[in-house]
Parts: sequence; structure tokens; C-alpha cells
Amino acid sequence: MTLFYQILRQFVAFVLAAALGSVAMLGLHTLSGVIWPEYAMERMPSDPVQLEAFLMELPLSVQFSVLVAHWAGAILGAVVAMLVTRRQSRWPGVALGAWFMIGGIANNWMLPAPLWMEALDLVGYIPLAFGVSYLLHRAPEAASS
Repeated sequence: MTLFYQILRQFVAFVLAAALGSVAMLGLHTLSGVIWPEYAMERMPSDPVQLEAFLMELPLSVQFSVLVAHWAGAILGAVVAMLVTRRQSRWPGVALGAWFMIGGIANNWMLPAPLWMEALDLVGYIPLAFGVSYLLHRAPEAASS
């Protein structure tokens, strides 16, 4: 019966962490729109040609804020996953990094962005989530003795 509860805990951790990480990412995107109102999400054109021109002309500071928002969502998700699963395994945090990377791939496929930005965005998710998972992982009691 404990295996069932362990699997259930990991599933709940994954769903909760993905939801909280996504909310944090959206919140940071919204904050970016407050800092740079002329580049807020609400101002993005719906016409594909105008959208591409809009995204390609974003200042470097706005482009980096997008990367920070994406990565912060993945990091927060990994932290939540690790804490809910009691830090007994690294995989929940890494799985959240992979989940956010899949979202980043979809985002890059749907929205045009400079190639360097797309590449840098995708390179960050899993290493950052792994780093968080590594730092939060609780070593087995026998190894610490």
C-alpha cells in the first residue's frame, strides 16, 4: 500500500508543481508587461506577420525577461516537486524541467523569436531543474553516517 501512496504523492507533486510553476511564469510575464508596457502581452498583434515583426523587434532587456520568466517557472516547479515528494529522489524536479522544456518547444514552434533566444531558452530548462533537484535531494541516511 505504501507504493500506491508514493506514486500518488509523486503524481500530485507533478501536477501541483507544473501548475504553480506555470502561474509563476505567467506572473513574471505580466510583471514584464508592467515594466515595459509597450511590449506587454496584451499588445501582441494577432496577425502572424505583424506578430513576427513585433517579436523580432523586442529590446534585449525584454527578451531576457522572457527567458528569466520561463526558467523561473521551471525552477519553482522543480522546487515544489522536490518538496512535495520529500526530496527522496531527484527525478520529480528533472521531470518538471522536461515538462517545461516541452512547453518551451511548443512556444518556440508557435511564436517566432530570434534563433539565439529559442536555443538559449531550450538549453536552460533541464540543467536548471536538475541543479535545483541536486541541491534539494536528501542523501540517504546511511551515506551521511
